[in-house]
Amino acid sequence: MKPKAICFFDLDGTLLNAHSKVDAQVAQTIHQLKNNNILPVIASGRSPFEVRDIMTASGIDSMIAMNGQLIEIENRVLFDDTIPASIAKSFISIAEKRQQEIVFYNQAEFWTKQHSATMAKAYRSINQNLPAIETSPAKLNHINLLLIILKDEDSYADYQEAFPELTFFRNNPNIVDVVLGENNKGTGVKQTLKLMNLDVPTFAFGDGPNDFDLFKACDYKIAMGNAVDGLKEIADFVTKTNLDGGIKYALEHYQLI
Repeated sequence: MKPKAICFFDLDGTLLNAHSKVDAQVAQTIHQLKNNNILPVIASGRSPFEVRDIMTASGIDSMIAMNGQLIEIENRVLFDDTIPASIAKSFISIAEKRQQEIVFYNQAEFWTKQHSATMAKAYRSINQNLPAIETSPAKLNHINLLLIILKDEDSYADYQEAFPELTFFRNNPNIVDVVLGENNKGTGVKQTLKLMNLDVPTFAFGDGPNDFDLFKACDYKIAMGNAVDGLKEIADFVTKTNLDGGIKYALEHYQLI
């Protein structure tokens, strides 16, 4: 049965609490949403393996992952875009000259050539473990997402100048997400509708800089009470914070539950 509408949810600062977990109220709300034949979809910069526990806890079985690089609907992969190994090797070269690190992601795992204090700080800030250490060139043959690890004051202009065909998101003082071409959460929304052959109302829920593209692609834009100011300015509705039942409050406002 085709859904009546689709809700796209960012994770940190939106669907998740301060400990990057799913509150019981949010899980119950998602259950109500699905009972009303509305499809909930996670829209995140994270890789699929990083959100499996969140999907289980929330009851959501669909996602736009890695800023639009991969789309999985009801546990079936519909779209999988990869970054060429030649680009990954060039990133390593630039990073070594600048004494920075690159982290590589695909659907199943993430890895890097070496750890650093900055990397440890970055992953602590997003409540995640450090990537595995891996140096085999063969691992570069299927990559969906690159992360540049930077000190607070570092620039990533060298990478942008070398690869204007890529898109860069600095959503954390120490992390820059890198994806192919124009891929982002918004293109993920458009791809999802196209691949599912749907023309239904779409609702975006977000709080951060990488949610602007998501908002632009959706019919209804809901900013969390803790969202950045720019996102609130273009929102159709500003709900309560993620720590104060903001998801449920907004869904009730739009009579989706």
